[in-house]
Amino acid sequence: MHFNCIFCTFDVYNAFCFSYLIASMGLQLLWSFGLACLDVYALRGKRDLQNPVLVSLFVVGDWV
Repeated sequence: MHFNCIFCTFDVYNAFCFSYLIASMGLQLLWSFGLACLDVYALRGKRDLQNPVLVSLFVVGDWV
């Protein structure tokens, strides 16, 4: 419904909020894909991911 209102009311490509939404969704997609690949790597190799540096990276990345 929200996208329909944006498309019908004004030019989509000039809307800052739409550009911000697309950028944030793209970054979230990349972050989630990276974590999924890391999970698959850890599961296939039976590796432990409880390294303090790695956990700190996860915390900061999820916070951002």
